[in-house]
Amino acid sequence: MRAIEIDRRLQLLLIASALLGILVVVLAREVGALRGYRAEVQRMKSLPHAGQYVPTIRAANLRGDSITVRETANGRAQVLIAFSTTCPYCLQAMKDWKRLSDSLSADPRRRFDVVWISASSWDSTRTYVERHGIRAAVVRMPTPKLARVYAIKAVPLTVVLDRMGRVEHMHFSVFKNPSQLDSVFVAANRAAALDSLLAAATLTKVSSVERGSPQAKENDR
Repeated sequence: MRAIEIDRRLQLLLIASALLGILVVVLAREVGALRGYRAEVQRMKSLPHAGQYVPTIRAANLRGDSITVRETANGRAQVLIAFSTTCPYCLQAMKDWKRLSDSLSADPRRRFDVVWISASSWDSTRTYVERHGIRAAVVRMPTPKLARVYAIKAVPLTVVLDRMGRVEHMHFSVFKNPSQLDSVFVAANRAAALDSLLAAATLTKVSSVERGSPQAKENDR
């Protein structure tokens, strides 16, 4: 009888140990998931993310002309390329960046504005731009505060904005494979296509309102 009782206690102990082991595994996974979530939250705080709206700012380019970041002529999609002249990863990304910048800037329908944003001094930026043959507009953020607002805290960074200033796509770091660069092209074309639809809808609405105005009715008589 005593032996049976000991066996039962041993079985219960084994079951409890097994359950405890399962609980430890589950808790470890939950902790890992929470760490991943926390890391993603921190990343979203430090970098622009899809769906985020950015403010409109005006910044001077290398020639001293004023460039509007976010708002573009005729509601074009805008691609921002943030770099530093001392960043080795920016040098690695340069070939892909130039392909992106030159291709979008040469779009026959002029659907894109490409703006390079330097995190370095004007003098080093000028030298850098000349050395690498960057032909698109190059600006510096007017103040460190605005750079923080745009979440440009790390480079290399590539951001696609639609005509409303909403982030359509963000890529941080170098392009490790062709599909990552293709994703920027796809996002830019998607933003441009949406912008064209919105612009057409706005024109249609304005025309409809104008046709229904008293003046338009008087002219029809």
